[in-house]
Amino acid sequence: MSSGLDDSGNEKLDDAEIRNRTPICNPALAAQPPAIVLRLRPEPKGANCAVGGTAVESGPDANRNDQLDDAEVAPCPHPDHEQARNDDTASCGSP
Repeated sequence: MSSGLDDSGNEKLDDAEIRNRTPICNPALAAQPPAIVLRLRPEPKGANCAVGGTAVESGPDANRNDQLDDAEVAPCPHPDHEQARNDDTASCGSP
């Protein structure tokens, strides 16, 4: 941005009238948040799944290696077994 006085009176700032120049920079691009990734793992028969099934795990891919590592799995309780659908799948969220 250039500023100064219009000494010539021509209603525009001529090069010779510029007293201050200040660059205006674009803001730095914000880093994109890591993608949320999923993985499936077998859920054995037991307290979480009476007949076994598949657990769905998810979390942010903090190291951006396109896979969900153990340290990236978001904590998630098992679904309410009374309300879960009978489809042999345990997952977080609404059944």
